[in-house]
Amino acid sequence: MKTTLRFFIFICFSIFHFISINSVFTLPLQNVIENPSKPLNPDSGRVVKLTEIMRIQDDGNKFFFRWPGFPKTAPNGMIFVKARDQLLQFDGQGNFLRNLFKKGQGPKEMMFVGNYYPIKDNLLVHSTSPRKIMWFDYEGNIEKEISISKKNLWLNFLFFYKGHYYFILQETAMPKKREEVLDIRQELISYEEDGQAINSHAGFTTKQYIKLGKEGGRVFAGITNMLTSVGQDRYVFIAHTSEYLVKVFDAESQSLIRSFRRDYQRVKATDEDRKTGASIDGEMVMMPPQKYKNDIKNLHVSDDKLFVITSTSDKKKGLLIDVFDFKGNYVDMFYLQGPEDLMRSYLNPYRSYVTDGCLYAIINEEDGAVFLVKYELENI
Repeated sequence: MKTTLRFFIFICFSIFHFISINSVFTLPLQNVIENPSKPLNPDSGRVVKLTEIMRIQDDGNKFFFRWPGFPKTAPNGMIFVKARDQLLQFDGQGNFLRNLFKKGQGPKEMMFVGNYYPIKDNLLVHSTSPRKIMWFDYEGNIEKEISISKKNLWLNFLFFYKGHYYFILQETAMPKKREEVLDIRQELISYEEDGQAINSHAGFTTKQYIKLGKEGGRVFAGITNMLTSVGQDRYVFIAHTSEYLVKVFDAESQSLIRSFRRDYQRVKATDEDRKTGASIDGEMVMMPPQKYKNDIKNLHVSDDKLFVITSTSDKKKGLLIDVFDFKGNYVDMFYLQGPEDLMRSYLNPYRSYVTDGCLYAIINEEDGAVFLVKYELENI
């Protein structure tokens, strides 16, 4: 099932379409903040353990965890999980409240859920078909719907700030060979409140491996990925390169304001890193070998700090996580210790979420059971 799901996702990518919106790619930032290898906190390097405080499992009746992901919490403590044909809402104690998804193409309906973003009084949901932003209150009512320009087929909704809906727009990969590595253009854009006028703010590049099947079909796999995390409903932290570098976009000024990195010892890649999880022409697809792993595996904002999940892992201590303040200063570092399946979820941008000193993660257990688990980060 895992292979089928991944392959389905890769196939969906093949319909991506990109348009130019009078954008000029941003030149590399000159004000890169260089941090040393050691953070400011003298107590850095400690081991942070996880204490499970809540576990949610589908009951096989009211809701099902079918391909769940994108766990998030609202400012009022409510919990949300996206799943197949579902957008599930729970209260802060994990009690199921409702499924916000109503399948269809009419008013108050959607065929597919993209990303979603909770704000103080509303949950903003991006319907990818039909293309619109749906404003839910926390009682499950739809207050309004904003139609999105139909010119773009692939958009990743990030957040809403002062009348602007922010998205990542990814160009279509157009391979000329059966097997190829391409530079993929990513663009940070915003729609104004009417959902039609588009603004371009910054451009980025990722690398994607593509393999075409002899009899049709294709596999897309990111060699580097577009990692984003939103802080204080205003800042977007972005990592998109193989080497250690984080860029910061400020929605108030609508521009990239800084970038930062730290002296980091890179980790050599292995054959395990080449696996895509998909097959084509009856064979498992392997990406081209890389010398090093991507330095940054994921980004999480927790309160006023940015957690950078690195590629470094210690067998005894756990997963190395760097901590920066919003100005780009390297303030702390710790090792996160926990079960192997949780560590895989924490590395996955679509299966984990951090807020208020707690980690929410989608966990698949060996018997096939799927859970949303809330952990407290001890001694953070």
